Amino acid sequence: MRSAFPLVVLLMLALALAATPQPAPAPPSVSLQLRDAEISNALEMLFKDSGKDYTIESGVSGRVSLSLTDAPWEKALRSLLDSARLTYTRDDSGIYAIKPRSAEQPVIQSVPAPVQAPTVTAATTTARKFA
Repeated sequence: MRSAFPLVVLLMLALALAATPQPAPAPPSVSLQLRDAEISNALEMLFKDSGKDYTIESGVSGRVSLSLTDAPWEKALRSLLDSARLTYTRDDSGIYAIKPRSAEQPVIQSVPAPVQAPTVTAATTTARKFA
């Protein structure tokens, strides 16, 4: 019985370590060296290993030159789209829709959530004179 005790303790320690939540992995970084690349090919390269889905709407065309080293994935996407005068929306299922943007339109199209002002209730009191 005495020889099984260290084994049981070791097993319990291993189970406790396995159950400990691991920190979330850092977002992947991207390095791209593009010179006069077709935008559809550049987007394919960016999305290829990201695990993210995307669509390219009609009207998206052109060539880009871009140099990024160890940039966060989202920043790489924004830089690529900005250099090609494109924007994107992201639907509820996480699919990125790449499309042309107008001159005044930002890179990301998002609809801001409505802001609701908090309700404040004021109480009235009667002042009393203290003598």
